[in-house]
Amino acid sequence: MKKKAEENRIAEIEAHRMEWGDELTQWLIYEGIDASESRVSAVLNHVEIWGIQKVMALIKKQISIGFTYTMVRLSLGKPTSIDNEEITEKWHKFRYIYGVPRQGATNIWFKDGIVTKIKR
Repeated sequence: MKKKAEENRIAEIEAHRMEWGDELTQWLIYEGIDASESRVSAVLNHVEIWGIQKVMALIKKQISIGFTYTMVRLSLGKPTSIDNEEITEKWHKFRYIYGVPRQGATNIWFKDGIVTKIKR
């Protein structure tokens, strides 16, 4: 049963080789990633816009300075909370918190929708 499921996972990825390219296709297979998982599929839908390296990072839930809030939401999901929101004529700042503050939460600060700081 597991063998058939793995064959199906690989076949599904291979079906997108022209769209995703050799590097990403091979990486998905090697890493054992299920491309049909909704979060992964949503990220993969942006490969032409964001590029292979960013898509790989987002699938691995690795966020970097310069990523957009859309990238973060697709990669990590809905934050536990959003705070420190400040809106002026010049900018819109806010912070996403994933987890429980002071108990290992990840804090991600945004300015105008772009990640400016990450604290784990």
